[in-house]
Amino acid sequence: MNAPDFYEMFTLPEGVKKVAVHRDAKQLDTATIEIQKEDHTLGNLISKKLLKDNRVTFSGYKFPHPLEHKILIRVQTTEEITPVVAVHDAIGGLISELQDIAGKFKVRLISSPMSILETTTRTLPIMHGGVFLYKLVTGENQINIFCLLT
Repeated sequence: MNAPDFYEMFTLPEGVKKVAVHRDAKQLDTATIEIQKEDHTLGNLISKKLLKDNRVTFSGYKFPHPLEHKILIRVQTTEEITPVVAVHDAIGGLISELQDIAGKFKVRLISSPMSILETTTRTLPIMHGGVFLYKLVTGENQINIFCLLT
């Protein structure tokens, strides 16, 4: 079969940097951030977070090709900040938001586990690489909830 091996989607080859910054020579305060082994999930999160920053004038991302596991995030900023600092701030903000959500979920799960899952008939927690997958089964409907519990 011509399909690439599954591990190629997330394993970084030797000598390849996870993140590369390509500054635009024609437009000041503009850069393209290339992130290897990522997809629409991270690209959309970072791009949307960047757009909430008043110092960012443009943010967009693309996933060049389905067989190339990388995203390109284009960022244009005002003179007050560089694109790299804007991306760094956006990622820091996302980390804070996700930690807050995970903390609230943990508290709710520990204090009253069934209140989160009260409409379900059973839960099947499965540990997979540090992430708990709760498969909630409600009759014919199945809902997958991924949460990081460390």
